[in-house]
Amino acid sequence: QALKTLMELAPFADWRQAGGIIVSDALGVHSVEKFYDDTEQEFPHRRVAKDAFLAGNDVLYLADFALGSGNFELELANIKDTILWFREKYETDPSFQQRVDEAVLRILQLKLRMYDDDFSAENVQQDATLISHKIEPANATMLALEQAAVTLISPSQAELLERLASPPGPGDQIIIFTDELQIQQCSTCVPTPFISKTALETRILSLYGPDATAQVQRNQIRSFSFEELAAFLDAGPGPIVAPTETITVTATAVPDSDIPPTPLPTATPPPQYWVQEWLRDATWIIFAFQGETPQSQALNRFLAQRTDLIRGRKVIVFAYDAPYYLDTTEISKLTAYYGLYNATSAAIDTSVRALFQEIPLPGALPVNVSGTGYDLFQQTQPNLQQIIELFIVSESGVAQAPPGEAPLDVLVGDTLHLQTGIIRDHNGHPVPDGTVVQFVQQDRIQGLVNIIANVPTINGVAVLDYVLEARTGQFRITAVSGEATQSQAVDIIIEE
Repeated sequence: QALKTLMELAPFADWRQAGGIIVSDALGVHSVEKFYDDTEQEFPHRRVAKDAFLAGNDVLYLADFALGSGNFELELANIKDTILWFREKYETDPSFQQRVDEAVLRILQLKLRMYDDDFSAENVQQDATLISHKIEPANATMLALEQAAVTLISPSQAELLERLASPPGPGDQIIIFTDELQIQQCSTCVPTPFISKTALETRILSLYGPDATAQVQRNQIRSFSFEELAAFLDAGPGPIVAPTETITVTATAVPDSDIPPTPLPTATPPPQYWVQEWLRDATWIIFAFQGETPQSQALNRFLAQRTDLIRGRKVIVFAYDAPYYLDTTEISKLTAYYGLYNATSAAIDTSVRALFQEIPLPGALPVNVSGTGYDLFQQTQPNLQQIIELFIVSESGVAQAPPGEAPLDVLVGDTLHLQTGIIRDHNGHPVPDGTVVQFVQQDRIQGLVNIIANVPTINGVAVLDYVLEARTGQFRITAVSGEATQSQAVDIIIEE
């Protein structure tokens, strides 16, 4: 119902009427799971898909479509079951059939517009040489978006400066652990990771390695997967000894043979051995974290079990998915915790630049994170530290600051056009639309105070056309919003 109401507002209504397509977000994300079952015991996949469709979405994105994450077989089964159930409802429910037909018609009309009514292969398939010219501007846009969104989740900006006085340098050893969550585009496609094990290492060397600024060298960095970290933890806290090759000689030596001796193979240490060796000398331990995945427990286990390896090191976590999977205790063990929100190459680039303190960290969390006590509702309330600006708007629409010491002379029946400045929340952003602002009037002679209007904000600003009451006197008008109780004042003298 909320989406339907939104789509009825201008300019959405015109866009929708012109054939605009609505695509759902991933319907199996953690927040959706909790919405349907706060105990997180069941995931009613049919109902989730039906509700999303009936809400007005034309295209349903059935990603992470099972309880928890990483259970790809169950996700596939849920997707198949949902499609078959939709087909059954289409055949038996006329109302549902009508909604499907409307959505499909919009999709087909969009395709026809995109390809000028020509679905031939020559017209639909793009020339690869032409596509390359479009990719670079898109990459630049993605990088700009990522750098605007990157968030320092913990600690505060001020504390970060104390913890990380400088980025990694020539004297450091850097070990990187990456959650290689994989995706398979089709049943015969080769699975590929969203983030490869060496993605961060490669970007670090590209930007700050010997062929760039030479802040770090190749022999200072080593990358491992979360699975290799898990194998290290499974081996226990004791030392992991490198294996030696045991050789048993059974052949009889042949004197004066022309056959050259064959070198014996050298035993190859397992990955967990090298994890141990690199952790021993590491000064920076970096985790590329992709949320709640089958491999992600390696990070939780490391923070819980190996505090001896954390002590004295700089421990960094980059969250490339939802940032709320670490608890208070785990976050307290980190030097810094950053939110990137996706696993694109632009996100990798941005995280590396943040690590080397090359970019600001302007982003703010878009969700609650209980591990840091971050509450989105509270953060988006008006900041009590601000002084709300209050303007008088002229008939020409120009906002003017209230007069200084001299009150404004007005007459009974006049309309006073009042407008606040942009009211900011605790993140420094304009408060959400609909945040209530109270315009308060005080009688400066009698001391009486009354609220003359409650006005919702639009783009952080509240506007009031105040018709002056049939009462003369001296008055002061101020604005209050939530805990932000300080504002500029408009003093007026109402005369007959």
